[in-house]
Amino acid sequence: MKFPELMSAIRASYAEILAPAVAGHDPDLREAAMRRADGSLALDGTPPLPHRFDVLDTSGDSRMVDAQRQLKFDSFTFDLDGMSVSVAPFTWDWLALGLDGDAVVASSTCAQWFLRWFDAEDAQAPAGDGLRGVVHFMGDPVATSSGIDLRIDLGSAPDEAVDDLLFALAGAGIAAARLRA
Repeated sequence: MKFPELMSAIRASYAEILAPAVAGHDPDLREAAMRRADGSLALDGTPPLPHRFDVLDTSGDSRMVDAQRQLKFDSFTFDLDGMSVSVAPFTWDWLALGLDGDAVVASSTCAQWFLRWFDAEDAQAPAGDGLRGVVHFMGDPVATSSGIDLRIDLGSAPDEAVDDLLFALAGAGIAAARLRA
């Protein structure tokens, strides 16, 4: 299986759980961004980033939807514009990303990518399956001896979001990226 097809399959295995979980909820409560009382995005972490709930109910309680399975495949490595990319099994809602290279550049590149796919203005209307096609969460980068590690909930973002992230990292001069559970 080629990388694009694999990303599509990993996303589909999560979307088939997330879509029914948000179905029947008000569209404004599906994949809702965490906001302050004044309506502005609530930011948290380093760098300060917004977050999305999987679904809110009308009382304001949130519900997270966890992947129920992880696709099994043999790990593999490929080169992308001079960056080594290693891929091991992971779930769409909890990707561990390890990056080798300048920690500040890696963190900044990931944050910029996250904001592109977050849709801060909630302009992205839900698709036919009720999903918005947005990322939900990116954790604080943790410094390693070779760069950073971080966690990403890819939410309902399309599989192209992973391609976009990898190309951005390669373009920023990151030496290696590891996608894993």
